[in-house]
Amino acid sequence: MALTDYYTSAAIPKVYRSKKVAGARAQVDGRKRGSVAQRRHKKALAIVRAKRVVKADVRALDGNRCRVPGCQVPPDTFWGRIDIAHYRAEGSGGDPVLARTTPENLIAICHFSHVGPRGLHSGLLKMIPTTAAGTRGPVAFYVLEKAQQEAGRWTLLGISEPPMSEASSLSEGSR
Repeated sequence: MALTDYYTSAAIPKVYRSKKVAGARAQVDGRKRGSVAQRRHKKALAIVRAKRVVKADVRALDGNRCRVPGCQVPPDTFWGRIDIAHYRAEGSGGDPVLARTTPENLIAICHFSHVGPRGLHSGLLKMIPTTAAGTRGPVAFYVLEKAQQEAGRWTLLGISEPPMSEASSLSEGSR
């Protein structure tokens, strides 16, 4: 059985067939191929970790509860678990610089209000921040009732205030 070069599929001369030389060559080739992949992996992990930290902060700022007014979904059920929703979606290109993964663009809502049959992703519920503070300030939630779907008339469901403002949480942390 002839040994072949990984890159060219050409036969490797007998000079390189010794275990020491072949092993060293494979080790060098492995480092060259792995270095780019390792850098990409480290960058991806850093982005994931940064998103987790921001999402945990948003959960804490929103009191770990659903911000949709009048939400009655029990928190200990599948639909009641807390999701973090984007006001401006991440999009199919992702968010490599974390511009849309900021607390002002994120809000804590239950899984039902996020992706359920009457949630944000169904198109029957929408949220609009009412101040420049984004989702850290009051957020108006509108619902599209079945009778009004053809007319496209949205009804105000309610305005949700964050349970604690960032200023009060920062002052409590500095005490």
